Amino acid sequence: MPVVTSGKLDRPSVIAWVQSQDMDAARGALQPSAASALTAPISNDEKTMRSVWASVLNVHEQKIGRESNFMVLGGDSIAAMRAAGMCRRRSLVVPLQALMQSLSLAEVVSQCEEVTTSSSALPPTQPYEIPVVSDFPVEGFSVIDIEAVAEATDAQASIVALGELDRHALVLKTGLIFEPPADVARIKFACAQVLQTHEILRMVFTQKGPRLYQIVLRRPVDSQILPDEGPHSQRNDILPQFYIHHALYDAVSLGMMWNDIAAAYAGRELSCGTSFLEWACRLTQLDHLEAKSFWRATLKGSQLTYLVPPRQTPGTLKQVELRVPLPILAVPGLTTANLFKAAWALVMGREAGTQDVIFAEVLANRYDPSLSASINQETVRGPCMNTNPVRAHFEPNMTFVALAAQLQEQSLAAASFAYIGYRTIQKDCTDWPLNSLFGSVVNFQSPHVLGDEELDLGDSITARMMPPAASPPSRSSALWTIVRPTDEELVVGFNFSSAAFDEEKVKGFAGQVEDLLRSKPSDISPWISKASHGFRGQTSKSPSLAASSDEQTCVSQEFIEETPEEVRLVVMEVWKAVGLEIKEDHAPIFECGGDTVTALLLSRQYRRQGYNLTIGAVLANSSRQAQANLLFRSGMSQLSG
Repeated sequence: MPVVTSGKLDRPSVIAWVQSQDMDAARGALQPSAASALTAPISNDEKTMRSVWASVLNVHEQKIGRESNFMVLGGDSIAAMRAAGMCRRRSLVVPLQALMQSLSLAEVVSQCEEVTTSSSALPPTQPYEIPVVSDFPVEGFSVIDIEAVAEATDAQASIVALGELDRHALVLKTGLIFEPPADVARIKFACAQVLQTHEILRMVFTQKGPRLYQIVLRRPVDSQILPDEGPHSQRNDILPQFYIHHALYDAVSLGMMWNDIAAAYAGRELSCGTSFLEWACRLTQLDHLEAKSFWRATLKGSQLTYLVPPRQTPGTLKQVELRVPLPILAVPGLTTANLFKAAWALVMGREAGTQDVIFAEVLANRYDPSLSASINQETVRGPCMNTNPVRAHFEPNMTFVALAAQLQEQSLAAASFAYIGYRTIQKDCTDWPLNSLFGSVVNFQSPHVLGDEELDLGDSITARMMPPAASPPSRSSALWTIVRPTDEELVVGFNFSSAAFDEEKVKGFAGQVEDLLRSKPSDISPWISKASHGFRGQTSKSPSLAASSDEQTCVSQEFIEETPEEVRLVVMEVWKAVGLEIKEDHAPIFECGGDTVTALLLSRQYRRQGYNLTIGAVLANSSRQAQANLLFRSGMSQLSG
């Protein structure tokens, strides 16, 4: 389309240009080619590409020709990353951008390169110290009971910390419904088999120094399979219920678990998945220099965007749902996910009064090109998901589609560096305060991961999964959006705490998103000029991340005159043990190199010293002075053992 010298649309010329074009021909060019017009692949690389597309998109090979377009066939950014990974395992390197552009299969192959000795070599690694099992004692287990140890990922550590702040959050509650009723003994046997096969389900977390580690036990703990003593337990039908912390699963590994339960019940062979610890160790060894350089450049000068002041206040978790027909979201070359992100960024920007928006996106993180040649990331049995920042920058006269294209380009560029977690990005690539959390989180879920299909248990018995419920933290002031496409519509759940948002306000956000997705304005200027009175960046240096009044009481920051020296020394040693800088007595942990996960580590280190100090109490009393006062003034009882 015609543009002015700055690269923006030349609106008068666009109007004249559109009037002079054959729009019917343009529409026809966007339609999928008829099967009769398809040309079969010629080269081996084209045949490989067609096979990969057919597998990833669940399309018959006969419906894919040299003229076919990946996006028109139903591809999206996740499918593109899956396809790129599969191609690499078949010795073909395909650029993600080629799959996402309006290119034919033949044109995509022309941009590929063969995997050579140099291109298939392992990526640069950084020093990695293999943990010694004997250094990690677990209460109730001996050293021979420990199978393996690895450092927790950034995502796992953050989830564990947030989960301890809000015990009811980030725990999946679901189950299986059998038709007809199944045999109880076989169900227990199947669950035991899956616990043994999926090592992640035998995982416990422990703190050592400044890091959180995950330990795989050789045998499940005795309490992992329990009889239901509820009021319906005397009924003939069996309803196994599952409670799984989000630090132990993601949507992909959960689907693998369901299928293996069905296989174990039916006596079939269980899946051959990839060890999560092996994947996590490989991830730790990747060289972060290039990735950190990318994120520093991407986030330079940015601030976190908030819709309400950041805080942790008890509330009730609520949801507003939005449904948008998928046909109105069809824009050639752009994914539905990036169209939604563009709409949500504009809504956040208007509410917060900014033209530079930052929010978080939850990623599957199973398609890292550095690992795709050496490990099958799609079969990893564990929570590979990660959280990365998304930055949207608005300019006057910018079109909605141009904003979505900007976000898609950023997403593709970040794909090779998505393995770095939020904690690392925050500490090493931004100036954001270390006690800050995102104001909004977007989770775009694939429709193919957790469907409503039945599980075949043999003997004419089937099982259906109960609707899963994994609540975001109800004390968080962030707004969590869960986006899921179905066959006919895009379903968006806006999850929020009643303590942070009014329901009518969130309904207003949903309405604005729908308006943007339907209209796709050719000029976003009216949106960015009508700023609200929202909040942007940190409203203070230390917004409270502490939990509610059920935590230990916040005490004075000044040393109490009679506080024993030995108590102060305990606090000093605990801080040194978790790697905090030692500054003034009143300096909070966030000014000493710590974050929310550090508060979790402090809590666990205090317990080892015999003091029952929760993560909420650490956050509410974040300086050495306050923690020493708390230990002494509250008369805190030391733990036995």
